[in-house]
Amino acid sequence: MTFPFSSIVTPFRVRTAGKDRDYFANCAWDAVAIHVALGKEQWIASHCHHCAEDIKIHLRDQRMVSQGSRSEPLIYLALPASKWWENIVLTCSNNMVFFSSKNHLSEWISSGSVTGGEALTIDQTLRLSVPIYKDKMSLDYARPSRERTIAHFQSLGLTGDFWKI
Repeated sequence: MTFPFSSIVTPFRVRTAGKDRDYFANCAWDAVAIHVALGKEQWIASHCHHCAEDIKIHLRDQRMVSQGSRSEPLIYLALPASKWWENIVLTCSNNMVFFSSKNHLSEWISSGSVTGGEALTIDQTLRLSVPIYKDKMSLDYARPSRERTIAHFQSLGLTGDFWKI
């Protein structure tokens, strides 16, 4: 892991404009956050965690330009923010994933697969990523402070128990 990049093949493939190779992200959130970190137009190829339907997402200028399906994909975060750094490999692996729609997420949850969690749109995830990833590629990068992260969560309306750190 080289947060947000993965050195191994994952289900979260990212291609940036002008590149003839793909990157892999550690999780669905990281796939979106690579756009914020690099500041380049990009295309994400992944799949729905419920049904394995292909998910294609095109990002430009910190917004979603298009998606490859009729419904809007979501990013599901299974673990609360306070748990993310306890085991970051576990957090990313199967706990920050794509769903092709709200219906697919609901069906998956109703199957008893999981309790709790939060789902974000791609645009919400882009906004969430800015202070954490925007300067990630600079040599003097420092993760935002706890206080700054909490303030950012609150500015996006992410205020419930799930977002407490």
